[in-house]
This record gives sequence, C-alpha cells and structure tokens, in this order.
Amino acid sequence: MDFKIVITVLCCVVVLTEGATWDYSAEHGPSKWGDDYPTCNANSQSPIDVVGSVAEIDHDLDLVDRRLFWNPPTAMSIANNGHGLVFNIEGGAYEINNDKLLPFTAVLAQYHFHWASSKTTKGSEHLLNGTQFFGELHAVHFNKKYGDIGTAIDKSDGLAVFGWFIEVGYPQPNLDFSNFLTLALSGAKYGQNSTSIASLFSLETFLPPGLDVYYRYQGSLTTPPCHESVTWTVFQDPIYIHEDQAEILATMFYEDDGSKVMKNNYRPILPLNGRKITTPPRLVRSGASAVSPTIIASLLTCIIGYFM
Repeated sequence: MDFKIVITVLCCVVVLTEGATWDYSAEHGPSKWGDDYPTCNANSQSPIDVVGSVAEIDHDLDLVDRRLFWNPPTAMSIANNGHGLVFNIEGGAYEINNDKLLPFTAVLAQYHFHWASSKTTKGSEHLLNGTQFFGELHAVHFNKKYGDIGTAIDKSDGLAVFGWFIEVGYPQPNLDFSNFLTLALSGAKYGQNSTSIASLFSLETFLPPGLDVYYRYQGSLTTPPCHESVTWTVFQDPIYIHEDQAEILATMFYEDDGSKVMKNNYRPILPLNGRKITTPPRLVRSGASAVSPTIIASLLTCIIGYFM
C-alpha cells in the first residue's frame, strides 16, 4: 500500500470516501451519517452504554498486564485531522499476542481522543452504567494477518480498540497529559496540521493505575464509514486530569485554520441490539493487594502437592 494512503488512514482510523462530508454538527453530524454511509445505520454500532450488571463473566478472558503498553514506538507523530487529535504510530508498534485477551494478534496503529465542549461538560463516547465522562482515549489496533490498518478496517475481525474514559478531578496537572497538550499545541493546533515527535514515549504513560476491570463487546468504528469490524475493550477506571487541562483540550484546538473550535467530537450511544457484553473474573482483593484467581489456583495446587 502507498505510504501516503497508510498515513491518511492512520490519521482518522477511517478515510473520507467519495467526497462525502461528515462532522459533529447538526447539519453533517451523527444523525445524518447514515445518509452517505449506510453502515452507520446498521445493528451493531458503537458506542454503547456499558452496563456492568448485564455483563457476563467470561472465564476465558485474561487480565490485562500493563507491561503490554510499556515499549515506546520507534517513530510517531501527532496530527489534527479536523475531527480529533491523533498519535500515529509509524514504527516499532507493540503487538498483543494472547488469545485469552484478544482473538487475534493485534498491532497498535494509533490512539486518539474524544472530548466535551468545556471542563464542566461531558464528551466521552461510551457511557458506563449511564454515566458519561469528560472524554475518552481510544487505542486502535489492527489484526496482524491483514498487514495494515487500511486492509483490516472493513473486516469483521479487523480491528481491536481499547477505550479509557478521561475524567476531570486530578488535584494537580497530570504531567503525562501535559506533555500531550504541549506537543499538540506546538504542532497540531489547527486542522490538517501534524508534526513528528522526537522524544518518544509509550501509551502506558497515559493509563490509569487500575486495568483490572474491563468490558468486551463487538461493535463498530464510531466515525464514518462505521464498519462493524471492532472488538471493543472498555476499561472501568478513568484517566484523571486537572480541570485546566480539560479546558485547554476543549477550547484551544481547531477543526480548520482557526475559526471553528474542535469540541464535542463524540458520537452518541447506540442500542446494544442483543449483543453480549462480557468481562473477565474479578481479582480477589485483600487490602491493597490483589491476586488473580489463576494465581490462587496455582498456589493451592502447589500446597496440596507438597503435603501429598
């Protein structure tokens, strides 16, 4: 695939096709997307309200090890594509190869953000038990067997997206989030701007301490053309940022050359339509410690074996 095409796809997960216009306004927003992209009206769309009480325990799902996200890429950039801010992974992406966590080997392609119109409003795409948050971070992976995200994007097993809520409430600036804002303001403040990143860092720097609880369901891209190609993993614990950081994100980036502020770049929730939400077994906790059921079972086996 031509390198320029790959970058275009990475900048937004999806490509604007056939000259159709879409955005988050009343005129061209989510309620109108289906006019030009029929799949946006299909039955397995995202985002959804993730309701924990209806989630089924799946004992075949593994817990998430944050070490998966430790390694930084060998090349990356940040871009403003007119719809959001995107970190493009251009070399050395990590891979997830664990069939108890994902049904295919997944390669990180990019991660991007959705947010509200101010520090006091809400702009996450998913809801958690009816609650919306200030924003949401999506890490987009493609199925390695397809070779690249452009080929994988419309396949039923093409993509895996990890989602983390972003919430206002940190008592001081989140330093890692400040680094992101500094990079974005310096090279991606206006629509169609992008810049390479010299000081590389890993996705792990953004993530909350707790990755124990997550929810899994099958859905779609949350932007046109809304391909139903995504295995979604939505984490319970949010990333916390300071209110000043939220205000910068909501007011200081533009869809164009400076006349239209980029805000409320989220799609409202869609019906579950009979789809199943699953979640892994919970950790067994005692005070500040946490031990997985698998480890407990292994320890019991060793103890029984010792006394036999």
